[in-house]
Amino acid sequence: MRTRTAGRALTVLLATAAMETAAGTAAAAPPEGAGTYTAYRGWALFTGGDGLVADVTVEEERGAGTVVRFALYREGLSCTVDGEDVAVAEVDRLDSARLEVSYDYTCTAADDGSQGLAPESLTGTVDVDLTWTGVGRAERQPLYDCTVGLSLSREALVSGGVSLTGDLAAELDLDNGGLSHDNVACPPGRV
Repeated sequence: MRTRTAGRALTVLLATAAMETAAGTAAAAPPEGAGTYTAYRGWALFTGGDGLVADVTVEEERGAGTVVRFALYREGLSCTVDGEDVAVAEVDRLDSARLEVSYDYTCTAADDGSQGLAPESLTGTVDVDLTWTGVGRAERQPLYDCTVGLSLSREALVSGGVSLTGDLAAELDLDNGGLSHDNVACPPGRV
């Protein structure tokens, strides 16, 4: 018997992702609170059968280099990923981005009262091979929280894909993706 908690958590996750992808990636407060944050990024959301969702971001942050974020979700499971060395990760402003990386994943039954109906753990590999190519004009996005500055998003053609092997073998479908740029600050006293 499933509880509503896992379903609500996935609904909140998908609703949050849908809001971000519908309006581009909205600017947020700088990671450590007050201060300046400047970054270009390519982002994409993928979905597949059985409720699989993959959230992919490659970001070039001023002064911090390239950062890759990957998250894997499936209702009723708690998934973690361990990355190998990034073979390719680059962002060229709002023009393009490229990412090629492999992760090992492990998913275990979420603590949702599933009463042992799911296997103890599901394992395998996820391969990400994506290219973003900007199309159209960049559009200004609203700023949130305490931020001042500029947030832009640009539509992009996203080619390549995300595929899983192992226990959750699947080819995921692109749901949404684009390029964005944030140059924002959170002035002291507004945190």
